[in-house]
Amino acid sequence: YKMSILFSIFLSLFAFFHIAHNPGYIKMYNFCHILSFLNTINRTIKPLFSEQPDCRDNICTIDLRDKALQNHNYRETVWTGCFMQMTVMCIPACSDVGLEIHDNTDQIIRIEQGQCSVRMGCCPNELCFRQNLCAGECVCIPAGTWHNIINIGNNPLKLSSIYAPPHHPRGETQTTKAMAMGMDC
Repeated sequence: YKMSILFSIFLSLFAFFHIAHNPGYIKMYNFCHILSFLNTINRTIKPLFSEQPDCRDNICTIDLRDKALQNHNYRETVWTGCFMQMTVMCIPACSDVGLEIHDNTDQIIRIEQGQCSVRMGCCPNELCFRQNLCAGECVCIPAGTWHNIINIGNNPLKLSSIYAPPHHPRGETQTTKAMAMGMDC
């Protein structure tokens, strides 16, 4: 299995460099695309050589929508497993999550209450993807993608989010955005 993944990575690298060095295709690639490709390779190789922790004692059930609706903290870590994590967030009206990127973490954000504008792209100044979402909808954010979630409603935006692998310390609660950004400790 590991050999087939390594062989696939080798073929991908070969194809990438062949296309990137072909003058007809060079315009398609910029620095952000190269970084995104290298992050994908890193995410593929890293798990092959790391030990697998035992997290079987961490089984639980959660009424996630209810948990998100009752949450008044900027971010609360609800559950952390070996390979993924669940958080809930509360974003005040006229505020946002903040522009961010997770180099090695995929993320799914579901809107539990309210409406938002999602902005994503390969560079912080190239957020070409723009989509408005409302309760019950979600956005899937691949690792290495710049993104921001903006509350466009008049009430707090309630979100649930899955990170894979975990991104925040187990049990962490950040009461404000400033605290989450490290400005209010």
